[in-house]
Amino acid sequence: MRARVRRYGVLLSALALLAGCEATRFEQAPLTAEAACDPALAGRWLSVAEPPGPDGEMELQVSADCLLAVVEYQGEQRRTGEVARLHTGRHGGHRYAWVDAGWAHRRFEVDLAVAEGAVYLVRYRVQGDVLDVRSPDTRRVAHLIIDQELDGEVVARDYSIFSRVDVADGLAALERADFFKPEPLRFRRALEQPR
Repeated sequence: MRARVRRYGVLLSALALLAGCEATRFEQAPLTAEAACDPALAGRWLSVAEPPGPDGEMELQVSADCLLAVVEYQGEQRRTGEVARLHTGRHGGHRYAWVDAGWAHRRFEVDLAVAEGAVYLVRYRVQGDVLDVRSPDTRRVAHLIIDQELDGEVVARDYSIFSRVDVADGLAALERADFFKPEPLRFRRALEQPR
């Protein structure tokens, strides 16, 4: 296995692991998208905050045809952006959803070039009116790439760390027990009217 690691200073790399943005993308979707959107995802989902914060700082709006809108709230300010196509799939008894990495970088203002076809993927579960989303554990993924247990690339810069999993290891990554964060981001189905 080969790992290409760009290092912008040992100190910067250490700081990137402690603070800043962390994200793991796949060179290509490791799964084939389902023909239809998972109907359990359709609706408005409000982020569940840890006390004492308020719920709903982030809202996910998923249409029946799998268009995703992300709305962020800070006080009375509402931030929206370009809508994305959400893809869903199954593997090994788990459900996955992914979006185009280019969209994610534009939407969340990440200044990092991505190849055509690259995606950000999460594992999810819907139980009643609760949506649990587990993203890849980027720190762990970075170590797996550096230790050559997965093929990919790690970029650390500007207090941020980004990992990319190569096509050849996409499915293998999904099957690793240590690939996703143990604690999910939790959302609840919005029953009230939008702000």
